Order: sequence, then C-alpha cells, then structure tokens
Amino acid sequence: MDDSKEKRDFSDLTIDYQSKRKYAPPRERDTETALLDDEVSDVGVSGFRIPPAGRDTPSSGAPRGRQVRTLDYRGGGAVFNRNSRPASRDKGKGEVKENVIRRYQTGGRYITDVTVSTWPGSRGFYEKFVSDAMISHARHGEAAPHVQYFSYIPQYSQLTPSMWRFYLWFKESVRRGERLPDADFSYVILYVYEIINLEGVISPAEGAELLARIWVMYRPMHPALDKYLSEWMADYCLVHEVPLPKILTRILSEVGAKARLKEFYADGVISAGLSIGPLIRLALSDHNLTKGRYVRDIEGFADEVCAVFDAVIAEHMSKGIGLFEPRLNRTSELTIDAFCGSLCASTVKKKIHLKLMSFFRLPEARRIVTELIKGCENIVRARHGIKARLSAHPVTGTSYVITARSAEEVAYMSYYDSPEVELTPEKAAEIEADSWQNVAALTFDEASDMTEEHFDEPEGAFFSDGAELDLDRVEATSSDGGDSMDFTAEETPRSTMTASAEVGGEDEKLKGALWAAAEGGSFTAACREAGLFADVAAAKINEAALDFIGDVVLEQRGTDYVFIEDYIDDIGLLF
Repeated sequence: MDDSKEKRDFSDLTIDYQSKRKYAPPRERDTETALLDDEVSDVGVSGFRIPPAGRDTPSSGAPRGRQVRTLDYRGGGAVFNRNSRPASRDKGKGEVKENVIRRYQTGGRYITDVTVSTWPGSRGFYEKFVSDAMISHARHGEAAPHVQYFSYIPQYSQLTPSMWRFYLWFKESVRRGERLPDADFSYVILYVYEIINLEGVISPAEGAELLARIWVMYRPMHPALDKYLSEWMADYCLVHEVPLPKILTRILSEVGAKARLKEFYADGVISAGLSIGPLIRLALSDHNLTKGRYVRDIEGFADEVCAVFDAVIAEHMSKGIGLFEPRLNRTSELTIDAFCGSLCASTVKKKIHLKLMSFFRLPEARRIVTELIKGCENIVRARHGIKARLSAHPVTGTSYVITARSAEEVAYMSYYDSPEVELTPEKAAEIEADSWQNVAALTFDEASDMTEEHFDEPEGAFFSDGAELDLDRVEATSSDGGDSMDFTAEETPRSTMTASAEVGGEDEKLKGALWAAAEGGSFTAACREAGLFADVAAAKINEAALDFIGDVVLEQRGTDYVFIEDYIDDIGLLF
C-alpha cells in the first residue's frame, strides 16, 4: 500500500484531534472488569485484561474474536432499572413521561421544528459499553498489522490484544484523514458506536465530522454503510442540533434517497446550494432511465434527460407548481426513535418529534415524478429526432429547458406552438372551409363516385374481393393442366409464411401476427386466422417489447392494432 497516496486522497480531512479532545473520567466498575495497574504484566495496550494465551489464534490458525457478554448480568442488568431512568413518572397514571431536552426551529424548508426528548425509561444493558468507549477514546494508536474481525454486534470485549492494536490504529487513521484498505466492516461500525455513545465526551460538531469522515472514506469499501449512516447521521444531527458536515455535499442526493427521513437531506441539499432534482428523481421515480434502447444507443442520453428534469424541477419550485403546490405541502408531524438498530445506551437514545412540510410521503408525488421524468425523456427524444414517445402527460413549466439546439428542433417544436395570428371571424371561416375540404378528401363517399375508368388496370391482372393478383407471377406446376400454383421463396410475403394458422407454437403465431401488422395488414385478422385473441396477443408482444426495446410496438386504434414503424428493425429481438 502506498501511504503517501492515501494521505493525498483525504488530506483535506486531517484535523488536530489532540487539541479538540475532551475527556471524562471513566465510571467506577466492578473488580471483574476494572482496569489493572500498569505494573501488571497481562495488561494490553487498551488497558483491558488480556485473555489467556491461545485465545488470539484458534487451532485452525485463523484469527477470531472473543465472543463474551458485554456486562455482568448479575442483578438483572438487562432488565428495567428503576433507579437510573432519566424520565419522570406520572403518579396518576403510573407511566413514565419523557423529559424534553431541547426544542428548536431549523429554518429549513421541509423540517421546520424539532423537539428532542429523553428515552422513556432506562436499561443498564449497554452501560458497560459506554465506560469501555471512554477508555477507548482516550487511547492513541500506532501502526499495527491487520487482524480480521467479524461480529454482528461489534463490542470491545470481543477484541483480542492484536485486534485492539489494529482498532486503535484504525481510529487514529480516521482522525488523520487516512483510509486503511483492509479495515473490516466490524471495526468501522464499532467506531461509529463509540462516537454515538460518547455524547458527553465528544463534542457534537466533532462527532458529526468523524461520522462523516468514516462514511465518505469507507463507503466505497463497505456500501452497507449507506443503509446505517443515512439514518444515524440524520438522528445525530437532529438530536445535537448540528448541521451536516460539508464533506457530505457530493453524496447528499444519493444517500438521501435511501434514508427514511428524506426531508432532512433535502434541507441539506438546499442549504448547500445544490439542485434538489437528483434527490427527487432518485427517491420518487418509478421510471428506470437505465433501460431502453436509446440509453444504450445514444451516448449521454440519460444525462440529458436528468438535466432536463433538474431544470424543470427548479422552475417548478420557483413558480410553486407541480410537486410544490400548497396542496401537496401541508404541515404534518412525525415522531421517530433515534439510533434505531445501533448499539446505544438508554441515556444516549432519544425520541425526536418533527414538524414537516413535505411531499415525499405522498403516493401522488411518486406518480407526478414518474410522469414528469417520462415527459422529460420525450423532450430529449424530440431533440434527437426520435418519433416514438412514452405515454405521459405534457410537461408544464419548461420554458427554461425547451430551447432550440438546431434548426431541425425549431421546426419540430413549432408543431406544438400556438398560432401567433389573431383569430377573426374571417380567419375562422377560412379554417372551417379548409377542414371541410380535408373531410371530403378523406371520406369514402367521394371515392365511391369514381368510375372504373379511374383505375389503371394492368394487363394480365384480375380483381377479386378487392385483392389484386398479377398472373405473370404465377407459375403452373401441374403437368396435367391443373390449377395448382406456387410462389418462389423470394416472392412469398413474410406475413404469408408466418401468420398462417398451420404454424406451430405460440411465439411463431405472435411473430406472424406482428409481421402482418408491420406490413400494413390487420393485426386482429391475423390473430383470428392463427387462433389467437388479439387483445391478449398484443399485450404479450408489448410486454416483450418493453423488456428488450424499452417501448411498446403496437398501438390500439379502434378495434385493431397498428405497428409503430420505428421498431421495424427490432422485431427479431422479441422472439
């Protein structure tokens, strides 16, 4: 490992930890777990009693941690402790009340008011862990070899002397802004537990900074940190009334979308001067931009859609429309338990009561965002001259993003512009006259007045039920003058070969009906001939198209289905 490179990567995180440390003397402990004097030979670098020889390395040769209990269970240490609860008791009801620690207004857009209260009742289960954490906090580490460590609930009592040396070196590296590439997840989480539980020893601002460093430095190695720290970081900042550290700025949208309290990270994004579009898109969209043929075929297509979406969200926010309408941003209240899932003493655990003004928890918000991002993709498709469109409502409030990039785009978007000329009665009469001419040209009544002389009948052809057959292309194959005929392989239409009811297998029948529609024929008639229900067949074909192409290939018009010509080259992908 190149230590100098690691230092360069995180040089901006280095702080003078020695000058900021605040210590509190450890609580008195029983003789079984108390620190031994320095003169005793079996005390390790941590100050804890070193286990007997042979505990560090089992017979298999692989290092392991000691799996021992975290406290002396005598005296009911894991049950409710009536003598040490931090809350008051309501004598009338016999219930434990929560004591309010602090109330404050955040000044944020989504979380407006916060009330932090004590945990109702107390347990002595993790009090020993807090005392051990104070001792660990006061220790300094030096370079030590890595020792593998795994535990579902990491605790100090599980560490062997060699594990202790590496853990202290790991903590020292975090304080210096250096990342150890071999630090196991259990070491990382143990340090997180230590920071959370030492609220009276580590200042809130320093604790938030340390948690942020751990998160930024080790999330590439341990992605599971996002699951835990996205919750605990929000709890820590709300409990202690401290802002999010600046080093988290580049990951706020990504981790905020994974958190249950998305409003906290949304306020952090806004206070950092960032666009809230990425957080909304990642948190609420059901439309996956990574799928679809255009994302694969056009470089930067997904980035273009995201840029349009972010610009639309910014414009909607400034105008107070869409997600930011007052009806979707009404005040609500929420109570959460701080540090759920962490090893946390009851004196440290808190209840947080929040007042919110948010749309993140509304089902309608997810529908709006999904429709909005589909509409933004349609805008980008128009820029690239793609005719196919996703089914979505038009995007409103897009004056900023719909700007011409080329003459072709100007011409394309002009079809959707409102006429600029003033509408007068004379102009209305002219439009009506033109429309009646179009009706006359498109109706069958005018065509029925045509006589046979209007048709240019080719020589050697005859008509039967509206079908035309060129006799020159028919080759008699019967030597006795029979009327059997044959087509050459090159001249046989594909729909004739595949849409026949004699073709075996449902996929072949679906493919034949699809080819019939692609060549301008009736999809419903082809399905009837193949023994299929047209609606069921169209649904199966479109479902397969969504998986492989990212769009439907059949659109219902009246009682029949019409093929979208843009996907003629993709039929082979479906079957």
